[in-house]
Amino acid sequence: MVKFSLLYIEDKIDMIGDLETPLKKRYDKDIEFSFESDFDVAKNTVNDKIFDIVVIDVKDGLGNYSGLDIYEKVLEYGLVHTIFFTGFLSDIKKTKIEESDYCSIIEKNTSGRDNILKKIDEIINSELFLFKKEIIILTNKSIRESIDVLFNLWQNSNFTKDEKKKLIINRLSHTVLNNNNFDRKSNSDYFIFPPLKNSNANFQMGDIVYPKSENEMPQNQRNYYIILNRDCSLTLVNPRKGKEPLPKTEKILFASIFELRELWENYYTRLEIKTKKRKSKKSFLMEILAQKISRFFLIPFDFISNKVLIDFENLTSLDYVHFSNEYEVITSLVDDFRHRINQRFSLHYSSIGYADFDENTLIQSLLDP
Repeated sequence: MVKFSLLYIEDKIDMIGDLETPLKKRYDKDIEFSFESDFDVAKNTVNDKIFDIVVIDVKDGLGNYSGLDIYEKVLEYGLVHTIFFTGFLSDIKKTKIEESDYCSIIEKNTSGRDNILKKIDEIINSELFLFKKEIIILTNKSIRESIDVLFNLWQNSNFTKDEKKKLIINRLSHTVLNNNNFDRKSNSDYFIFPPLKNSNANFQMGDIVYPKSENEMPQNQRNYYIILNRDCSLTLVNPRKGKEPLPKTEKILFASIFELRELWENYYTRLEIKTKKRKSKKSFLMEILAQKISRFFLIPFDFISNKVLIDFENLTSLDYVHFSNEYEVITSLVDDFRHRINQRFSLHYSSIGYADFDENTLIQSLLDP
């Protein structure tokens, strides 16, 4: 039998045993039974610990509807099944509370105790309850295996607290769905939600940037670009006295990041006109998703926005000082992922080739006075 925890909140202490005794007799060591008669203390209890099942009386000893306040606290955790065990059924019906997979209402009457025991048995043997238990186990395992990466993300990224929460949840859910296959060194799935680094004045290859002029715009409406210069060319050299340090390169080269649908449909249309060949949009899209078209690089990372496709033929070059003043770094990708982008960029331009020419004629033209 699956183990579970239950909290019983009831202001009449003499009624606690009516539920505790049969529960412990039926479930023995499989149940962790707790009770609380002080509703104010109970609010803190449900805030400090997550129970599998919480049984609540609607009214406290003073006649206040404190049970409803506790229920609001319980709702914050989502996966807790709440059972209202009360003699004030009509009062609950006046509220917006409705019975659901996570909420039951049982009236205190002559058959009330038997009904609540039956309901608890039904809950802990349900597929939903067993699934919830399994998800918690998998999530805890994922957290243990990736805690250092997640903590680094939490400390060092420039996102707000809510944005960090979303990114961490995405990372954990992906790990759980992939059977906790978390290998920070070689598993490409790890880069779907890459951890972020501190942004600083030193740009690096793989930095994702946006125009500072778009600071007031929602994140999903900004224009994003990725820096393609090699790190060695972006290293700051020792400045002259009184001068700002500058990198070895004078120009920053960066590529546009587009929304997947926007780019592949436009490119598909142009390709069809150019080659006079028809290819199904589905097969064409599959080629992009499989990274088979060297011109594009898919970033499976849509937290910033839905702009996830790099176009290596949509390039811009700006003076370093101008770029520093006009663009803001929003995130830096991890090293393995950056190197993969760099390899694809080099592969694309090496595959384009160059025009044929007559070497002898060219050399002679240069030598002629």
